[in-house]
Amino acid sequence: MENEPESYRFRIIQTVWLFYGFFLIGFNNGILGPTLIDLQILVQVEMNLITYIFFVAGAGFIMGILLCFVAERYCSMRLVLAVSIGLGSVVNIVLTLSTNYVYLMILFFLQGCTKGIADYAIMTVCNSLWKDSKGVSFQFVALGGGIASFLAPFIAEPFLAGKHSVSSSQVTVDQPVYTSQRVYNVSSPYGSVICTNYTLTGEPSCYTYGETQIQGAYIIIGMLSAPPAIAFAYYYYLERRKGVIPYEEFNRVSFGTFYKGSFLYLTLLFLFHIPIFGLCLAYGDLLSPFGVKGKLQLNKYKMATMTSLFWGSFLLGRVANLVLSRYLNLFALLLMNFAGLLISVIVLVVVGEKREDVLWFGTTILGVFAATYLPTVLAWSDQFMPVTGSVISTCLVASGIGEILVPFIGGKLFDSEGPGSLMTLMLVTVVYEIAAFVGLVIVGNLIRQKSENRDC
Repeated sequence: MENEPESYRFRIIQTVWLFYGFFLIGFNNGILGPTLIDLQILVQVEMNLITYIFFVAGAGFIMGILLCFVAERYCSMRLVLAVSIGLGSVVNIVLTLSTNYVYLMILFFLQGCTKGIADYAIMTVCNSLWKDSKGVSFQFVALGGGIASFLAPFIAEPFLAGKHSVSSSQVTVDQPVYTSQRVYNVSSPYGSVICTNYTLTGEPSCYTYGETQIQGAYIIIGMLSAPPAIAFAYYYYLERRKGVIPYEEFNRVSFGTFYKGSFLYLTLLFLFHIPIFGLCLAYGDLLSPFGVKGKLQLNKYKMATMTSLFWGSFLLGRVANLVLSRYLNLFALLLMNFAGLLISVIVLVVVGEKREDVLWFGTTILGVFAATYLPTVLAWSDQFMPVTGSVISTCLVASGIGEILVPFIGGKLFDSEGPGSLMTLMLVTVVYEIAAFVGLVIVGNLIRQKSENRDC
């Protein structure tokens, strides 16, 4: 990492730009859910094929983290940030300019790469700027992603294709139709039709969409994400002028100085982080299809608003945890969030598919209590083992694996088992997280006891 002695004011300004840099990540996380059906309309494929977006974007995210981990030893992280944010903005602008399915998959892979590079670089620079106050700084920087995720569905809503109901008597087998499970060939006076049997009455529901204008939403988020690239290009210019050493691994700690339990702790930390953000992405990305194609049969505009509410409550959760971290220790904060998270998913599993008001309520509570884990658990872990660049990359790679697995599994279950499988997946994932956290607490306390015995 860069080893220049930086003034407090200079560090504050850079941290604000890191906060803004997280907008690229937040926009990418928040835009997919409300636009998923429109992307299906754009490239004219089945739902089970469009869900491969989760897989390729997640694979790109992991690739980006690994590339950045290597680049850290040879390049300034400010330069890496400038290039990744700039390239990521361009990718979003051109992402939906073609109706070709393969083109779309390639661009989502590149989107994932730039997101992974930016995520790792932002956390690394933040860690080097605030070595002694990671909790507040990590949560503040990540707050930028929450704000962008909240704004993304509102940006998308004006560009979504309109929905038109079609009577089943008007539908005949002739042209492509896209369903929750498989493709049938039907035609209607309105063109391509989507039919689903997932209704409260059990009767099939058929509808069609007009032409999508979703390209406009992706162009807007690309343009809004770009300014930090200019800022970090300027910071890189300042480094070059001052002759700053480009790399020095911050908080360098030899693995030989770790206690034996540290390796077990790092393994558990890796396992814990696998579903930590994949859960949020799966819910945010599949919430709109859940409401539209599920038993409640809600319209896309209402579901875009609900998706905004989810990311808005996610943002609220990050703000609340940022404030509460000044008054509560991080362990108490995490326990409170786990309790709320478990309650929310139980409510959604039991009643969420049957009552719209409960779906709104459960979505809000889920967003609030799912927000804090990635930055907070890392900061909390610093008492058991040093949070180095290697530890950050380990956690982000795990998170990237989860960003592939959880939404991809959710999409496949949604396609094969129906919309209700989404809530069951949320419950299973939360139980897994709680079990992994219990393991972290046990091993962390053992490490602390060994450390105290050594000091005696």
